[in-house]
Amino acid sequence: MSSRDAHNKRVTQYLTLITEFMRRTGRPFPFLLKVPASKTDIISRLHGIKADKKWYWKSRDSHFEIGGVGTAYTVDGNSKSPFVGAQDFLDLPPNMAPIFVGGKRFTPGESGDSIWSDFPDETLFIPEASLVREDGSYSEVCCQSITTDADDHLSIDKHESRFIFGGTGAHTFPEQIMPEVISVEHHPDYHHWRRKVENCLEAIRSDSVEKVVLARRTDYQFENKIDPLVLLKHLTEHHRYCFAMLYQPRPDVAFISVSPERLYRRNERMLEVEALSSTILRGATPDEDRRLENELLSNHKLRHEHQLVIDGVIDAAAALCQPSPEIGETAVMKLDRIQHLITPINGHLRDDIHDSDIIAALHPTPAVGGTPRDAAISKIAELEGFDRGWYAGPVGYITPERAEFVVGIRSLLVHGKTVSVFTGAGIVAGSDPDAEWQEIDSKDVLQPTLSGKAIR
Repeated sequence: MSSRDAHNKRVTQYLTLITEFMRRTGRPFPFLLKVPASKTDIISRLHGIKADKKWYWKSRDSHFEIGGVGTAYTVDGNSKSPFVGAQDFLDLPPNMAPIFVGGKRFTPGESGDSIWSDFPDETLFIPEASLVREDGSYSEVCCQSITTDADDHLSIDKHESRFIFGGTGAHTFPEQIMPEVISVEHHPDYHHWRRKVENCLEAIRSDSVEKVVLARRTDYQFENKIDPLVLLKHLTEHHRYCFAMLYQPRPDVAFISVSPERLYRRNERMLEVEALSSTILRGATPDEDRRLENELLSNHKLRHEHQLVIDGVIDAAAALCQPSPEIGETAVMKLDRIQHLITPINGHLRDDIHDSDIIAALHPTPAVGGTPRDAAISKIAELEGFDRGWYAGPVGYITPERAEFVVGIRSLLVHGKTVSVFTGAGIVAGSDPDAEWQEIDSKDVLQPTLSGKAIR
């Protein structure tokens, strides 16, 4: 069967599907066309395309990767959250269902700091064209929003012109020297950080909270603009065991995260979540690394901090699953510069639970907010003094068959010549302000880049 015949057969299926979908939901229909693609470096291909808006996401196990440009279809939520609106698409056949990508702020409706003006409270969208890699198989997908006269719109010739990745050819990053840093400014600075930690410790002693995750924003001012995708490429090479994502709403502005922390993964009705917290450095030698690992596993303060996260995640997951979720064994996650405690928690979702319910129940976890949740979030709003924006918010993708969201930590915001790096530390009983300051220094993802002479 020729590609045109195969397309025409698919169009016939779509016409019935489109009519029923628009009748049932009152929404336009996302028409997709998918073709095989050659093995390629997706970040490099994204960099080689001129587009105002770009998206990138890679799973921690590297089995799934997507890079997209433009916006063909946005879920508006019909006056509700777009994550609720995405439920309208879950009944579509897998071969016709779109991959929605997107994310949301840590706290919707925050102060609206101008550096986050390009980032909505929450968004889910389908790029106009995407390169997708699933377990080593590459494909390109283009999308068109169908409203009326569907038969006229479903022209294969119109869609073939949208396959922009196939014609870009090979693209290699030029070597780029990081521009000179003009200034570095911490929010809060060290003096105010100590006062804020002491404030949290006093709240803990008075039993109003058990844990508060305080964050710091560090603004690096450079002499020239930073290329977001070149920086992303470098970060993925130096954070090999992490998720990676980029949301670039316009060429000079991008949110980038190389996070180790999964918020959740859904595979059909199976839910995978994890408690990830407590930080210690990697050792310079194998012996020192094992010593630090043993300290991480045995330190009372670090185990207490981790147990608070486990308890919070279990409580949230228990409301989503039937029967109760299963708790795995706590282990050590080793990253390039630091190591964490991690505990897997898995369960079977109830039939009435959707991705919007999962995100609402799990976010923010005690690892990025604190516990009890409401009291900790109030304390963060009182003390931090800046808008977290998408830092520590959920970022990922949704399909009918599966979904996966990362917690947007180990992140930065590129804004012209300024790069704002966000880091956080969990404050619990026994926390030391100086040690917590050193911890957030160790989580600064830009520092290794600045120590090198060039990035590719």
